[in-house]
Amino acid sequence: IRRNPSGPFLLGRIEVNVTAEMPPAPGAELLAASEMSRFGAVTVREALAQAPGVTISTVGARNEGVIYIRGFDMRQTPVYLDGIPVSVPYDGYIDLNRLMIYDLAEVQVAKGYSSVTYGPNTLGGAVNLITRKPSKRLESDLKLSYGSGEAWGGFAGLGARLSRFYFDAGAAGSGRSFFPLSSDFIPNALQPAGRRLNSSQRDAGGKLKAGFTPRPGYEYAFGYSRQESRKDQPPYAGSDPNVRIRYWKWPLWKKESFYHAGETPLGSRAYLRARLYLDRFANRLDSFDDATYSTQRRPSAFISLQNDQSYGGSLETGGVMAGRHALKAAFFFKDDTHREGNLGEPRRSSRAQTVALGLEDTVRLAAGFVLAAGLGADHFDVRSAQNYQNGVISPFPVSGLWSVKPQLALTKKIAESSTSFISLARKSRLPTLKDRYSYRMGRSIPNPWLKQETADHLEAGIYHSFTPRNRLEAAGFYSRVRNLMQEFYLAPNVSQIQNLGRASHHGLEISFRSSAIPRLFMETQYVFLNRRNISRPEIPLLQSPRHRGRFAAALRLPRGILLAGETQ
Repeated sequence: IRRNPSGPFLLGRIEVNVTAEMPPAPGAELLAASEMSRFGAVTVREALAQAPGVTISTVGARNEGVIYIRGFDMRQTPVYLDGIPVSVPYDGYIDLNRLMIYDLAEVQVAKGYSSVTYGPNTLGGAVNLITRKPSKRLESDLKLSYGSGEAWGGFAGLGARLSRFYFDAGAAGSGRSFFPLSSDFIPNALQPAGRRLNSSQRDAGGKLKAGFTPRPGYEYAFGYSRQESRKDQPPYAGSDPNVRIRYWKWPLWKKESFYHAGETPLGSRAYLRARLYLDRFANRLDSFDDATYSTQRRPSAFISLQNDQSYGGSLETGGVMAGRHALKAAFFFKDDTHREGNLGEPRRSSRAQTVALGLEDTVRLAAGFVLAAGLGADHFDVRSAQNYQNGVISPFPVSGLWSVKPQLALTKKIAESSTSFISLARKSRLPTLKDRYSYRMGRSIPNPWLKQETADHLEAGIYHSFTPRNRLEAAGFYSRVRNLMQEFYLAPNVSQIQNLGRASHHGLEISFRSSAIPRLFMETQYVFLNRRNISRPEIPLLQSPRHRGRFAAALRLPRGILLAGETQ
């Protein structure tokens, strides 16, 4: 607390042990605020690059910042903020370059095995961003940053904690005028040397959280956050003649959230936790004729408007029974509505509801063993979906589906300084509205009957502390994926998303951290990841390297100066 007066907002955590005697979830990572900011990270995407098994990338026609956890993309690894889903309902993605870390206290990263209390769609894991909560009577925070490409960032925060109340408010902004190209880049007709064309961006946001703690163990918090962004999208600068160059700008990217989180003790050894939220997302995409970004006369030019809304919540209860069992039960509900249409066209909409149930029992056995058993069930139900062809709106077929997810984890405390674990989990990812109903700009045929993806995860690992200042973490994992959603080409330029894919992911993660030398912190990571496309071996699975290493060091100098560097 002396180093970081603002601690984590505990109601925002998802994987919370009912009793401190139970071990943490196998394979989970926890990044504290000091770790995330140590190496100059500004966005969530940059901060997550520090976690073993996480690969960052910028992908897609929208040029979004994303992550891959052991090769699984963000539709398969949802992102939460204080336990509340923040992914865009229509396609399951969120641009992590838009989310800043200034007001985060910690980040939970679940890989493979994860508690059923996370809810649906955790096929490859999950990420939970936990905001801070003031712990002093009055505290303030001011951060500024500057980088190449005329990049800047800033945050101002103010918090207070009284006997029964607390509040935390903050405003942040960041921007970049251009993306500087490497001196090794060879200029071509599409991209000159120096500055990447059409690569500026601006972000501004604010949040407010107020809490009430009437008695010990009771806590009720209300929060509001809003972020508006503008970004330009660099055009294609490669040599493939089959790629159609897009001249795109995003003058509006807006996200607004209202939420409540509360916890009520049920006696001395049980609790009831509730979350409610309303999330709104809107964006505008302008497509231009050419690199002047001034005219929209060609058939490829348009102004696309999108508006999404989600509301829902969760209830979780847990407690200790017979001194050995820590039981949890959770219920989730989420209602998603998507509206879209180009300027001048009629607006069409689609709506889906997701319900999830979860039961989990963690029991202490003899000889230092702890067994965690969980069972989850998810239901996805499309309530309505509108088709738009030749100027006419008509209904799409709709359907629902169920997914069942059992899992087991066995943890063994070998000694005071060592813990080993093995886990087996079946996870799933339900299709999004875009997976089922998008024409993908005329390149795809919708598939209203698309099913869920499933994966079976096997993982074993060990945590060992040689001394209180030297810690080793190692894990080996194997995942078998079925019903992977892949493009199937019905004609040379027309495809459909179908459940055709089978794949395997296996690998090894090793991380060693040391602060044995006074004022010096060092970390070394190595990750091996082998992904196989079993159903279509001729098509490699990209975006995640087979070998990844990272070395980082930070030296704390006198007068509060920190000298830090990393290489990957």
